[in-house]
Amino acid sequence: MSSKSIKKISIVCLTTILLTVFCVTQVLAASSKFTDITASRYDWVRPYIEKMNLAGVVKGMTDTTYGPDASVTREQLITMLVRLMGWEDQTSGKSLPSTFPKANSVAPWARGYVAVAVEKGIVSGKDMEDFRPADAAKRCEVAVFAVKALGLGQDAENRKNASISLAFIDGSLIGLEDRPYIEIAVEKGIMKGFPDNSFKPNDKFTRAQMATVLHNLSKLTKAHNIISGVVQDVDSTLLPSVEIKLADGSQKMYTVSIGSTLIYKEDVNGNLAKAELRDIKYGDSVNIIRSGNTAQYIDVTSKTGSTITSSNSVEGTIKDINLIQSILTIKGSDNKEKAYNIKNQTKVYIDGKTATLYELTEGQAVELTISGTDVEKINAKGIDKVVKGIIRAVNMSTNILTIENEDNDKYESYTIASGARVNREDKSADLYQLRIGDIATITVSGSKVERIEAESAEKEVTGTITEITFATKNPIITVEDERGRESDYELDKNVTIRKNSRSADISDLKKGDEVTLTLEYNMAVRVVAKSVKRDLSGTVKSITFAEINTVTIIDDKGDEHAIAVTRDTEIFKDRKRIEVTDLRKDYYLDMEVENDEAISISVTVRSVQDTVRGTVLNVNDEVKVVVISVKKDDGTKDTRHVYYTDDTIIYKENREVRIRRILEGDEVITIGRYDGGLFFADTIHDITISE
Repeated sequence: MSSKSIKKISIVCLTTILLTVFCVTQVLAASSKFTDITASRYDWVRPYIEKMNLAGVVKGMTDTTYGPDASVTREQLITMLVRLMGWEDQTSGKSLPSTFPKANSVAPWARGYVAVAVEKGIVSGKDMEDFRPADAAKRCEVAVFAVKALGLGQDAENRKNASISLAFIDGSLIGLEDRPYIEIAVEKGIMKGFPDNSFKPNDKFTRAQMATVLHNLSKLTKAHNIISGVVQDVDSTLLPSVEIKLADGSQKMYTVSIGSTLIYKEDVNGNLAKAELRDIKYGDSVNIIRSGNTAQYIDVTSKTGSTITSSNSVEGTIKDINLIQSILTIKGSDNKEKAYNIKNQTKVYIDGKTATLYELTEGQAVELTISGTDVEKINAKGIDKVVKGIIRAVNMSTNILTIENEDNDKYESYTIASGARVNREDKSADLYQLRIGDIATITVSGSKVERIEAESAEKEVTGTITEITFATKNPIITVEDERGRESDYELDKNVTIRKNSRSADISDLKKGDEVTLTLEYNMAVRVVAKSVKRDLSGTVKSITFAEINTVTIIDDKGDEHAIAVTRDTEIFKDRKRIEVTDLRKDYYLDMEVENDEAISISVTVRSVQDTVRGTVLNVNDEVKVVVISVKKDDGTKDTRHVYYTDDTIIYKENREVRIRRILEGDEVITIGRYDGGLFFADTIHDITISE
């Protein structure tokens, strides 16, 4: 007699005694059904309601009614999702963030759940701006929240730029923002359309439909109070029970109360149908809701892998390798995924050489030798690739490096080859100098790391702001460094900003600010900025009136400057305050400018005739310009460009001469006018006295 049978016989007497006690409890639990889930109308949804109610995910409208046809409100929907994901403990004492609009509109009992949903990114964007807690949830909204709860929100966002063609006849009614979420919900089996091939995105979602969606979600995640495993043994006679292998490799037996434990099994269409204990077979995947060691509810889904006898070979590529749960998933040539159990005795070879499980990675071609669902041997083909990501572990004793791949956000482990080249911060380094959290690029050859280029996740960047963009989810700052190179940096949503030694906001940052960014994983988490003020003078070339008014001036060197004039800009003419609309072309402006924004403007209206006096530095007859050095009132010198035309009259020694008689070093007086910021001479007087 086997030890397992002896164990069962030894406890059968004790079980007989205890059955009297726990069967009373179980009968009460089983009989605690909702009276409005009638057999004639709601048999299709009964398993899902019972499952979610026993798991503590959904509750009745009253103690005896479920309200299957009642609409699910948006706050009820969020509450159910938070419970299903196992986050209910986090709701205690949780308050809605201060940025949540109309927080008081959320029912007090639901606020903690909604607050957790905000933290988890389930409620965000337009849903947070206009949450509408008491509104009935629409089918399209259920898809969005469900996909986000699974952590697939970014996947949906990444699909927004792709062309999505939903096959539903009412696909045109589905908003562009919702389409990628509905596409994923359908792909994952979370939701489906109606028999007429419609989706009805704007229909209200009932509590019966919600129970079904919650069941579908529970198959895709580790759901609250639901234990999943693979059946190892079933006893339907001596001691009704089922023994399962859990994800961690351990085994657990749960007793079954005949007539009380609810048992369902998926039919060919994937729907749960009533079943009995004898319908559960070895290798079945099951979900159990327990009370102590007794199963209150069991449903049977698909098997963990193909049931294959003796030693057989299976070829494919690694889809996932979970060393914690000892499960290897491969995708075969038929594009179907199958999961197998890894044992301590499983042998691993890469390109014919002995290797370890740590050296296997996603996408690697493998041939498995299997017995049942257990892997006896793995023959893998070495891979060559470059991986970028974040170092999560470096095991010096086993020479294993674990990196979080930035392309798929998964942890991948690789053996470090002997003699691998390691650089950190562009300098040669040793393995022990690598830090957890370093940003790294690793070169893998033959499934081993041959080269590691690493840098600290935190660094500083200094330069000048040349652009600020708000087109993306988080603002992006473009910074030009001292070498003239421009780089874009995304601001973290919790970025700290200081400007001119004071706390500031993103709106306070301006083009031209001198800035120091503190980066973590290339995301700016701190910005320290300083305004750059300067004086600028020139003649108005043009004025543009728009949302931001702009004045374009030409300075005395002929360079153009476009300066923004805001409502805060102070403008004075003849000691009186004027508006930007009072400015005119050819006005001469003395401006105090911060970056490219005017703080104050002083206006001078220059007469048609003006005088420039100075020493000739150069005469360019091709451009027709005389470059003159002018002595300013403060004793410093400035350079002016005086343009002449064929009509310009030139005098030297009291008689009219040609321009070639004007020589470098001559003292001249030019009389003329400003046009478009440039000075054109009507007359040029050479007042140099010849010896």
